[in-house]
Amino acid sequence: MDIAHVRFAGEPLAPPASDVSPSVVPISRRSALLEIPSPERDAPADGLAADILALHGLDPHLYRQRPMARRLGACLRALRVRTEAEARSRLPRHEAATRALDTLLIGVSSFFRDPVVFEVLRHEVVPALAALGRPPRVWSVGCSGGAELYSVAILLHQ
Repeated sequence: MDIAHVRFAGEPLAPPASDVSPSVVPISRRSALLEIPSPERDAPADGLAADILALHGLDPHLYRQRPMARRLGACLRALRVRTEAEARSRLPRHEAATRALDTLLIGVSSFFRDPVVFEVLRHEVVPALAALGRPPRVWSVGCSGGAELYSVAILLHQ
């Protein structure tokens, strides 16, 4: 297998976007190695929270309504507005939209945080990369504090 890139996709495995190189190897989080139980979810994010998420290309259905609703007050304060209508009027400005998103999302980072992903890396991806005979290049997108990237480095070192 000639691996140039590995991309972990959510459930279900989505086909690569048109802007993704055909050399990207998508690996589903549902691996033959381990079955991931589906977490029970409450209602998806709606209202202003859904608008902010969608503005940034995030699917509001992947975020729970209750946690998003708890963060709306902080979002309004960050935007220095009193109402959701005022917040919506500021969203088209990039700086305001980014500030709004930052208040909604809470960064979570820990070493080896998603055990299933690291098992797939350990048993499938790293051996395939090692067989290529060249040093791997790792790009970790969207990690909060960096623990996930350090976890990959630890795994590669092992």
